[in-house]
Amino acid sequence: MRRTRDTFFFVYFTSHILITVLFDSQFLLPSWLYPSMLTNLLKTYCRTMRDPYLLQAPKWYEIFLFSEFFLQLPFFFVAVHAYRRGARQCPWIRLPSVVYATHACTSLMPILYDIMTYNFAPLADTGLSYEGPQTRAQRILLASFYCPYFFTPLLLLADALFSSDYYNHVNVHRTRTIKKAN
Repeated sequence: MRRTRDTFFFVYFTSHILITVLFDSQFLLPSWLYPSMLTNLLKTYCRTMRDPYLLQAPKWYEIFLFSEFFLQLPFFFVAVHAYRRGARQCPWIRLPSVVYATHACTSLMPILYDIMTYNFAPLADTGLSYEGPQTRAQRILLASFYCPYFFTPLLLLADALFSSDYYNHVNVHRTRTIKKAN
């Protein structure tokens, strides 16, 4: 079971690196860094999913993009390394995982709340290319796209807080020390 969770977190963080670098960072970095295929793919996603955040982010959303790129992205590489080896081999990943998971969950709560409750209708009147969701079905569809970035960190948080796998190294070390002393 432990290996399954490690593999799941490894895949999550690996995919998150790609998504952050190839798509989410397009708001922050100069457009000439991205091939037109990637910029067009992001525009298509924003139009199809009615996601107004990634290309015309409101001011409050910008801080989440900055923190993802400058705080979370470096951690993603560390997490990929640790979960590739496994939590039992890298028990030091526990505390950084708790910090990341807490930050990610608290960042996603206002985003999901905004998706489900904000009146995006005035955006349609401004002529913006990327209108927000209007119907309940559109809101649920967009929220479902963001939900894995809430629930996976929530699972990571529960795993890091309650799994004994992050503590096994202490018992193994003590056992070896006691055997050597005898």
